[in-house]
Amino acid sequence: LVDASAAAAVINLPSAVGSSGRRITVKKIDITNNTATLSANTDIDGLDTFTINKKYDAIEVMSDNAQWWII
Repeated sequence: LVDASAAAAVINLPSAVGSSGRRITVKKIDITNNTATLSANTDIDGLDTFTINKKYDAIEVMSDNAQWWII
């Protein structure tokens, strides 16, 4: 759960390497327009980062042991 009410938040995902099958869910729990950005040392569904812009939105990612995939 991410509370970005004070300022934009950055969530650093752990390495996808060595995490095959691991799932992580991130949900923005505040009502502000501040963003919550997922970042990783590998791609996230082919992107460098993924940003949650809307209040109460959530994303789940899964590692294939090489990168994170949005599921």
